[in-house]
Amino acid sequence: MGNDKSRENGFIWKWIFIPLIILIIAIGLIYYLAIAGSTGSNSKIIFSNNVYITKTNLSKGFYLTDLKGRSLYVFDKDINGKSSCYGPCASAWPAYIAKPSLILPKNITLTKRTDNALQYSYKGRLLYYFILDIQPGNTFGDGLEGTWHLAKP
Repeated sequence: MGNDKSRENGFIWKWIFIPLIILIIAIGLIYYLAIAGSTGSNSKIIFSNNVYITKTNLSKGFYLTDLKGRSLYVFDKDINGKSSCYGPCASAWPAYIAKPSLILPKNITLTKRTDNALQYSYKGRLLYYFILDIQPGNTFGDGLEGTWHLAKP
């Protein structure tokens, strides 16, 4: 009889508790990796109203991104808050078009483009994407043509 109880306890541990413990550890590990990969110690949320967050990497320092982590750029040829990037330029450097929002964070304004779209500006500098920055964190457009730069806080 005592042996049956021992076998029953062994069965419970082997087939219920150990898999349950492994499952809990796996879920915890997945959660940790998801959090560390998305926010990491090198990201700092500045504002989260569909406008921007700041990221950093060792070689680029802090720079602005949208909420999906896509890098944002400024264009040296824009003059007095007016975009100089249309046509083929806009195909490679799409404007960061505003989404409806009641409140804009400090230093963010909206600028009307010639097509009447509203483009986000940071401290008066219009914000753009670079078409080859496919993944969040890509910064391939920084320094291109000597006129495109990561938007810096």
